[in-house]
Amino acid sequence: MVDIKIIISIVINYPSKKIFGGKKIMKFNLKNVFLSVGIFVFTLTLVGFISTNKAQAATRTASVSGIFGDTATWGGASVPTTNDDIVINSGITVTASAGLTHTAALTNNGILSISGGNFTVTAPGAVTNNGTVTLTGNLAGDGAFTNAATSTLNIGGSSTITTLTATASNTVNYTGDAPTCKTTTYYNLNFTGSGTVTCASTAVTNVSTSGTVSWTLGAALTAGGTLTVGSGTSITTAGFAMTVTGITNVSGTLTLTNNTGAKTFTGLVTVNSGGTLAGASTNIITSAGIANAGTVSITGTDTIGTAGATFSGAGTTSIANLTISTGTTTNTGTLVISGTLTVNAAMTNSGTLTATTALSGSNTLTNTGILYIAGTSGITGLTANGAGTVEYSGVGQTLHAGPYYKLILSGSGTKTIPASTSIVNDLIISGTAKASFTGDLGQANALRFGATNLSRSGTWGSTTSTANRQEDTYFTGTGKVTIVTGKSGATQPLPIVVSSDSTTNTTTVSSEETTTSATPVVTETPVVVETPATPNPTTVVKFMKALSKSSMTDVKNLQKALNEVGNANLTVDGKWGPKTTTAVKAFQKAHGFSQVGTVGPQTRAKLNSLLGL
Repeated sequence: MVDIKIIISIVINYPSKKIFGGKKIMKFNLKNVFLSVGIFVFTLTLVGFISTNKAQAATRTASVSGIFGDTATWGGASVPTTNDDIVINSGITVTASAGLTHTAALTNNGILSISGGNFTVTAPGAVTNNGTVTLTGNLAGDGAFTNAATSTLNIGGSSTITTLTATASNTVNYTGDAPTCKTTTYYNLNFTGSGTVTCASTAVTNVSTSGTVSWTLGAALTAGGTLTVGSGTSITTAGFAMTVTGITNVSGTLTLTNNTGAKTFTGLVTVNSGGTLAGASTNIITSAGIANAGTVSITGTDTIGTAGATFSGAGTTSIANLTISTGTTTNTGTLVISGTLTVNAAMTNSGTLTATTALSGSNTLTNTGILYIAGTSGITGLTANGAGTVEYSGVGQTLHAGPYYKLILSGSGTKTIPASTSIVNDLIISGTAKASFTGDLGQANALRFGATNLSRSGTWGSTTSTANRQEDTYFTGTGKVTIVTGKSGATQPLPIVVSSDSTTNTTTVSSEETTTSATPVVTETPVVVETPATPNPTTVVKFMKALSKSSMTDVKNLQKALNEVGNANLTVDGKWGPKTTTAVKAFQKAHGFSQVGTVGPQTRAKLNSLLGL
């Protein structure tokens, strides 16, 4: 603003003095008078011009909905120019169909929709959005845009504006194809369009993706609230850190790559059906755990670093290495650790847990579900006697000292069991695994070979042991285990008591088996029933002859024996039909014999051994 007093002072004093020095510089003459008058007139004209322009830069207010270029929208006044201050009232929608450029103040309290071009804010222009601004193009210019609390900014292109303030409780949506976001701090940041997102923002409160966008981080990202990866979208961390304080919800694909920068999830990570959580980073921290109904395949390392975590859900959560550092971690789902499970803080399993390579750590794992140990077990504490099953499924393993509730030895090789181990329920041996007892084991309720129930009580071990029931297929070494009562409700089989082989006509059917002819001569003796609780192998007659389609009594006893030791599920009717033949062949196959379907020397010996006779 020009000061009129200064102008008058210049006109009066110019002919004779310096303005500020006070020293006379020329004498009074007519020429100087005219010069002074000219300067005065010019100055008044300039002041009037400035004042007129200032008056013309008025504030335009949109009080009715309409088109930006329509005077009706502005109450009949002229359409705003780029230099006019603009106010759009609450509840009013203004539409600009050819882009918009503005260099003054614009306050939107309603809805401003800009299509057909960009929204360019040129300095000193400043836009304050208290409602909704939607543009199909870019947000550009060297001015400023402030997205106020509860407001929404929808950008159909990219944001290259010099200043974008979006920290209040507001929302910025990038809705277009392959957008570039403004690097700034956002409250709610959403990518809802398509294509590859370019964004290097480092701080948001809540961030989400939807549509079909894919976003590879351009900088370390901290989300103080939630992270949502929508169906059909993907986020990849690359070589940057990611921190999410709230809940992470994955319906698309979240990939945690590169070991640079920790990938820290303080809240629960929920992987929904169809969603995928993957990555090879060895610097992953899931402090609250993972609820998985989709696919989780982490080939790196996950660390539980706060008060404990929960792994749950119907999907299989696969992690290469898991380290539990603090709190109590609980698994109620299906958790597979393909490398090392390190338990340095308490862990409980009531679901299905697999430790493939190693189970280690200085704390205790309590199992009431199903625990598979395929590698070594060097954990300090394993509590497994209350309920649940522990299965050693690897090759040649040394077991953790019990007690166990239910113990399964599968896989292959020798399973070395410490002498102090006891088993509350069943001991099951399957595959080509062999149990080797360090000394005499405590006891087990029942013994099973594969799916077979053996209800005989007594001591079991290999032929080099002092057990009264010896079996080299499933036992090795000199130790033995005591089977107490067997399966609840089971009855003892009726052993077959027959005459010697000399009373039959036999014929060789293979290099390993012999069998009777189709019309054998059989001399029967009465059936001897063994007392279930106190068997006495020395007084019970064994299978002593080759057996095929023999007498009804012999066949009945054979069917009972196959039901017990071969899980044959035969009807005990004394009739040798196709089912009995099939059951004999299945028994022979299970024990590596020729499948001839009749009972010869090796089959007899195996039956006698498994029956403890």
